[in-house]
Amino acid sequence: MVTKTHKVLAANYLKKFNCIGSACEDCCCIGTWLVSVDKATFFKYRNLPPGPIKELLERNVVRNRRNPSDENYARVKFGKNNQCPFLGEDHLCLIHLNLGEAFLGKVCRTYPRYSNIVDGRIEKVASVSCPEAARVALLDPEGIRLEETLEAVDAPLIPNYQLSAEELHSGRGKYFYELRTLTVEVLQNRKYDFWKRLMILGLFYQAVQKSIDAEAAAEIPVIVMKYRNMAVSGAFQDAFADIPSATVVQRKILRQLVGERLKTYLEENPDTAKLVLKKSLDAAAAREAARKARELTRRKGALDV
Repeated sequence: MVTKTHKVLAANYLKKFNCIGSACEDCCCIGTWLVSVDKATFFKYRNLPPGPIKELLERNVVRNRRNPSDENYARVKFGKNNQCPFLGEDHLCLIHLNLGEAFLGKVCRTYPRYSNIVDGRIEKVASVSCPEAARVALLDPEGIRLEETLEAVDAPLIPNYQLSAEELHSGRGKYFYELRTLTVEVLQNRKYDFWKRLMILGLFYQAVQKSIDAEAAAEIPVIVMKYRNMAVSGAFQDAFADIPSATVVQRKILRQLVGERLKTYLEENPDTAKLVLKKSLDAAAAREAARKARELTRRKGALDV
């Protein structure tokens, strides 16, 4: 039987990516996120013959009763320790080990790969939230490129966003290609340190957003040309040289970012929040006891004199 294929535009590093399983330092099967199960996979589980793996699946894969869809038909119930119930002691997937890759839901089969559909063409990249994906993407001396490849038509696909031909010509994606091309050019421009490239893109998209807010989106091609010329000519280097080192401001921003992330995590994990609070109170009590002991020692020394 001949496998039907179609053309896909994929990042070159995807050819080198392979999940390293239990060797990974940040297991994607542990966390606070939602793992959806598509409808087809859900009924694969329901049609399994009786046995331990089916019992485990029936206990831990539950239907989504609110606004279910074919892609988000059910979900995996994570335990109190935020760990997938199908993660074995050796940090390998019990579903994959017992049933094979074909029985993994689309989310588990595709992550960390992300897909978009632009003008009917599938584009694929990977999320750097996966340590191994980050390594093969960011440490490749040849850099990141998009290459046309062939892929089986029935390969699992969960598009992040879709832009139709109509949207690319007259709708929200009218300047999509111009914006993306400049973004890639700046990220690959090694005349600038990486943080400077990010700053340039931040300034660029701020200018783009201002034009959109002012209902002057037609100015976007002019903005693109302006930033392209400045980046190529090195004009941004002088501007960055005039930026003072504001360590205090950087620390303040870092504290705010960490504080917001920690707040969100503790709100989603009340048991952990209680434990952190208890340890904080215990530490504060210990510090207070130590302070009183030092004060008592100083007073006793003064009386001895």
